[in-house]
Amino acid sequence: MKKLFTILILFGVIFFTTQTNAANLSQAVATLPQNEEWSIMSHASLNQNVGQSYLRSPLNGGSATDYEKRILAITSQGQNARTFASQNFISILLSKFDGNQMGDPTLVNDDIFGILALKSAGESGNVINKMRAFILSEQNSDGGWSFSTSGSSDSNTTAMAIAALRASGSVPGNAVVYLNSTQNSDGGYGYTPAMDSDGASTAWAIIGLRSAGQSVPPNAISFLESLQTSNGSFKWKPNDGNSSSLVTAYSVIALSGKTLPIRTVANNPPAPNPTPNPVPAPNPPPPAPVPAPIPVPPPALQPTPPPAPPNPNPVPTPSPVTITKPTSTTQTTHYVTISYPDNKIYVGNVSTADSRAISTLIIAAQQINLLYEIRNTSFGQFVHTVNGYAPSGSSGWLYAVNGNIPSVSAYDYNLQPGDRVQWFYGDGNTQPY
Repeated sequence: MKKLFTILILFGVIFFTTQTNAANLSQAVATLPQNEEWSIMSHASLNQNVGQSYLRSPLNGGSATDYEKRILAITSQGQNARTFASQNFISILLSKFDGNQMGDPTLVNDDIFGILALKSAGESGNVINKMRAFILSEQNSDGGWSFSTSGSSDSNTTAMAIAALRASGSVPGNAVVYLNSTQNSDGGYGYTPAMDSDGASTAWAIIGLRSAGQSVPPNAISFLESLQTSNGSFKWKPNDGNSSSLVTAYSVIALSGKTLPIRTVANNPPAPNPTPNPVPAPNPPPPAPVPAPIPVPPPALQPTPPPAPPNPNPVPTPSPVTITKPTSTTQTTHYVTISYPDNKIYVGNVSTADSRAISTLIIAAQQINLLYEIRNTSFGQFVHTVNGYAPSGSSGWLYAVNGNIPSVSAYDYNLQPGDRVQWFYGDGNTQPY
């Protein structure tokens, strides 16, 4: 009896330890907004349906990745992205396919998420096959992928490429080898080999490995769990003082055991209305005699119409804004926040050799897989969208340095070492937050 009692105590200690070390995912999603697609997907990974009214809102003039993210969020709720909202998001996304690849021809990530989005909606066929071939053609010699056609491999894009290729067929073995090369001794994954581990890279690596049917290293799970803060949200790096909503959403999906897409909605066309069998009239009268037809001379032969002109070439995607690489190699560090009302998207330190304020957004976005768009305007280069949040009315993306809003664009503003940069959404009267 004493031996049995000892075993029960030992079991209880092990069970309690396991429970207290495991992440509290319900607490994590409670910190997330319900008007952002990744957050909605993280709720769905716990079988919670939220954000339906937001998902029904139209996307006007968005990039391919904006529509892909919206489709993945809609299908994660078990809804049909063709009929759920006022827009048919599937047909709009397909219109961005140029016959060979999706969206911007200089990017690979819009093809990767294009496959995931279309597969989540039950699509198959030539468009997916073409995007798959494009992704495979852009694999780097080290086995990985970059988000662009000219970049170096990174763990994040490689993990999602693995998920997309697995959703549409097989995965090259060297892709998994590259992904494994980005894991560090602490169990976490870095953006590239030898880079420090971070929560975004680790979460995406777990999702990629799981989607390929690979075992997830237990120390990767432990590293990601260790990033959860007391309020339930997750930090990007262990030493960060604040958490990130995007990293929290990624972490919930990864730790819930889900992959991308979260859910697949079958593309079942509606059944045609059955044709009713005609009911014969009772005792129909005999038919009237049909008069002999009056002969009609055959019509004159019509000339053969000229062949239709060939389809015009698809409208090319506008070239993305290019940021000239700095000539200096001196790195400066800046504390950066990216905030949308009720959504703290990014909080952390950014190190860059480029003194322009706009570089802080670009580097922060790369760190947590944040989508953004920079446009050329008659007034210079401006941030148009961040995480799918686009200008509306008089509101758009603004930036502040040390609490003050500069009078020049972020492309033209040169930072000093230690400057604090705030990116925030609002109108001209909005104060930095």
